[in-house]
Amino acid sequence: MEKRIRIATAAVAGFVALNAVVGGIGFLGGGIDMGPAITSRFPWHSPVVAGSALLVAVAAPMISVVFLALRRDRRWSGASMAAGLALICWIVLQLLVIRTYSWLQPASVAAGLAVFAGGRWGRKAPDVPGDRGLSPASPDRRPHEA
Repeated sequence: MEKRIRIATAAVAGFVALNAVVGGIGFLGGGIDMGPAITSRFPWHSPVVAGSALLVAVAAPMISVVFLALRRDRRWSGASMAAGLALICWIVLQLLVIRTYSWLQPASVAAGLAVFAGGRWGRKAPDVPGDRGLSPASPDRRPHEA
């Protein structure tokens, strides 16, 4: 069960990360132009700042979820919950700062909730033998005998 949750969460986080990277690079490179009315609402009226913030606040946490989940690192569930909350906070701040609405915002909140829930459920899922760091009885967690 835990494996399915981990893989599904990594897939959603990967999709969000890909979109955030494309959006961040689009802002940084000038490929995305929101128009002067919206750009004037960006911090310092700068798409570069907006793109950089998108990469740092959304893409990086989601990428970390993907890598930790696929490596079967026990920290994946905590990283997933943090990344899901970061995405939700990003959308709330976006609505407050830019004051522009899009169908992508509720879709992003849903994705953030899914990533958060995946991490939460992954934390509660039974341990799977062979997953690194998940089982208290795994060989690297057993006390060394003298």
